Amino acid sequence: GQFNEQAVTSFGRLLAQENRDDETDGVKEPAEFKAGSKWKAFKEGSLAFFNTTLGMDRVPYSYVVRDQDDPDDPQAAYETEHARLIAITPHAGLEFEADNGRVFDYLKSWTLNGPAWTWIRTYNRARNGRAAWLALVQHYEGDDQKDRVKDAAYEAIAQARYFGNRKRFSFETYVTIHQEAY
Repeated sequence: GQFNEQAVTSFGRLLAQENRDDETDGVKEPAEFKAGSKWKAFKEGSLAFFNTTLGMDRVPYSYVVRDQDDPDDPQAAYETEHARLIAITPHAGLEFEADNGRVFDYLKSWTLNGPAWTWIRTYNRARNGRAAWLALVQHYEGDDQKDRVKDAAYEAIAQARYFGNRKRFSFETYVTIHQEAY
């Protein structure tokens, strides 16, 4: 049957992991998103937070903001149970509605005092976190934005000069400017 010794052991490990997860605080929320130039850090911080914050069915909120609309095949091979849950959880039902609303509430609280609120406020009444997230991604990663980011990166590299270690500008700072430009 399906409940062989390996399945039982795997389920036991999963339950133990869930108990450990309950004992941790996870990742802290990203800082308020007040400048479009900080999109990359905001996006990565949001994804890290959503990956460690569990929704209604103890599935990380990141399933709400995953790239694909339709759930993947539950029988496919996944690197981890965490990745499987994110990939296979459907965007439908009462649990999704609750999680989707909660994701919107987080996004609203992080963007309300900045320019990003303009791009998601139309989803406020429905509390549609998925649509809000996709609108942010489209705006900050669309073709026009890519051109602006590329221009800003070239400008940062052109302006970066290293004249030896100074009080507020070390070689590490200089290298960081170049790394962030890519």
